[in-house]
Amino acid sequence: MEDKVILVNENDQEIGSQEKLQAHIDGLLHRALSVLIFNSSGELLLQRRALDKYHSPGLWTNTCCSHQRDGEENIEAGLRRLQEEMGFVTELSEATSFIYKAPFDNGLTEHEFDHVLVGKYNADPIVNMEEVASWKWVLLDDVKKDMAIHPDRYTAWFKIIFNKFYNYLKQSSLGIIHYKSRIRLIAQRIITSKFFDYKKHSTHTLMKKLGCDQFYIGFTRYTGFVVRLNKKKDRDEKYIERFVAKMGNEPDINILLDLLRLKDRLLENI
Repeated sequence: MEDKVILVNENDQEIGSQEKLQAHIDGLLHRALSVLIFNSSGELLLQRRALDKYHSPGLWTNTCCSHQRDGEENIEAGLRRLQEEMGFVTELSEATSFIYKAPFDNGLTEHEFDHVLVGKYNADPIVNMEEVASWKWVLLDDVKKDMAIHPDRYTAWFKIIFNKFYNYLKQSSLGIIHYKSRIRLIAQRIITSKFFDYKKHSTHTLMKKLGCDQFYIGFTRYTGFVVRLNKKKDRDEKYIERFVAKMGNEPDINILLDLLRLKDRLLENI
């Protein structure tokens, strides 16, 4: 079976498929993903691509990369490739996406709509040596310094991700992006809840109607729907309890309590 990629337009809408190598010969825009895994020390897991890769061999890059298969969700594809290349799986969150085009010396061109996924893992990988020549855990500041001195050691897409989203990755290394993603999932449940039609209400009216105007549900450029707490000092767990009472068993009370306890840290990085 041919290894095909999903061709997309600039809005990530599918417009067809193409054999992977041919898509890179023609430079066609296609869907891809890049996974970045951090440990509790804030280090990023890098891999050095195998030396027999048909492009970018032997270069350092993010934890793993892949192309989504037909009908495969981004997270599903990321978990599959993480297991195939690095020998483990862990919870992933969708962070952001971007389009890039990078021609190579061998005549191939990477032209991708790249979905960036982040996660946490605290053990060493068991890598597939057919895909990965070596690996290492590295602090972002150390990557930044080495990339400035030796940019030719890194893949084109990783340099774009790193330079374009450095501050965002810095947050992720602290666990904030993953944390915000959990909150986003809660907000999506709330918004699609049977309790109300959110389109008929402003955010303020909606929250007030739920008895928890201390919350803000909004849309951000990178993370989609998120829930934030205001900075007022008189907020306490009673507001969250009232909120949960309104919503039944969704969202998870413990996650909301975590949000309250970590509100200052979260708000500092929004």
